[in-house]
Amino acid sequence: MHIYSYLNEKTLLAYIDLLGTTSLYKEKLMPLEKQAERLYMSLLAIFSTEFQNTFTEQEIRDNFYVNIYADSIMICSKIDTKDIIEKLIKFLLKFQWNLIFGDVPDNNPIPSRALIDRQSFFSIRVGSLEVNSILNSESTTCSLCGGQGMVSMDEELKGLPVGVYISENIKHDLRIVLLERLTLVKGEQLYFFRQENGDIDFLFLPHVQKSILSPIKGKTLTEIMEKLIPDSLPFNIKERGWKQWIDIHERKANEILRYRSERGEYRTEGC
Repeated sequence: MHIYSYLNEKTLLAYIDLLGTTSLYKEKLMPLEKQAERLYMSLLAIFSTEFQNTFTEQEIRDNFYVNIYADSIMICSKIDTKDIIEKLIKFLLKFQWNLIFGDVPDNNPIPSRALIDRQSFFSIRVGSLEVNSILNSESTTCSLCGGQGMVSMDEELKGLPVGVYISENIKHDLRIVLLERLTLVKGEQLYFFRQENGDIDFLFLPHVQKSILSPIKGKTLTEIMEKLIPDSLPFNIKERGWKQWIDIHERKANEILRYRSERGEYRTEGC
């Protein structure tokens, strides 16, 4: 048996978290088969496709460890460069975009949050296993990773609306053209990243219609999302943080507000 490990006190990490999965499971708002299909499409199929579209085969092999577990993904970059950071941002935005407007089960948008930061992290992979080892069984699923980054990045995302976020220390590595797309989380050293094109008629509506030749003019993104998100699923705009995502892209807001309960704790409904 061979053990391959990685650990670093200041690793470039990209953490992705889907929203609403706990409510989906507990309230049985979707048949079990649909739940599995939804998670497979978002955390495996769409993720794999977009990651390979963003990074070359050589970059993936040389630069990344990826841990997928429950409804989350942790991407660990062994190389910390401005180019890798910008590509990770590009990937996260495209991945989130496809979870909203892409080919997801029943065309229901899947809300998600993502964060890029530098944190301590370790991951362990086991290879060259004995034939009779339980770890070599097709019935065993193993993902072993941890460190302060696992805890702090998950905590940082609690209460934030749908979006891709970066920490203050990542901000300093961005070009001016990318800095112009940042929106501050009020009172914090976190920033929300806008999609590249804010022209709603040109960018958003054609994807909804599945045709770039027939965009609907005169509609708002709010109306589109209200139409896309079924009442039967726990993804309404107000409770799931869609509204701020929409307002930022429609230039109706200039800061992001973290949702908190009256006791000052993170509001976890829909997270």
